[in-house]
Order: sequence, then structure tokens, then C-alpha cells
Amino acid sequence: MTTAPCDLPRRALPFPSRFFFFVETIPMQISIVCDSGYGHTAKPAQSVAQGVRSVAGAQARLAETVRRLQPA
Repeated sequence: MTTAPCDLPRRALPFPSRFFFFVETIPMQISIVCDSGYGHTAKPAQSVAQGVRSVAGAQARLAETVRRLQPA
């Protein structure tokens, strides 16, 4: 757990202006599930997973169902 000081104007608060925020990183696991026939849905799902992984403490799991569509 880390602390960060915060200075706010005294006139805006009825209590002392020096206090600490406690910041705790809580690990998260996020699942992204997509159904991809030709692969068009998989590409945005991979981008979402990459964005999730850029957040501290977040883990992304990409689950993809693959169905090959037969031409008509």
C-alpha cells in the first residue's frame, strides 16, 4: 500500500488540508470471450486484451471459440 500527500486549499475544506490518500492495487482478472468465424471479431478482442494488460494489476484472458464457416 502506498500513500500520496494531497494539498487542497484550506478555505475549501472544514478540516486540515494536509491528508493522505491510501492507494492499493487490487489484482483483477478479466476474461474476454469472442466467437470468431473469419477472424474479424478476434482482432478487436485482442486489442481489448492488450488495453486491459496496460492497467496495473489487471490480467486479461482471451478465450476464443473458433468455427470455420463453410462457403455457401
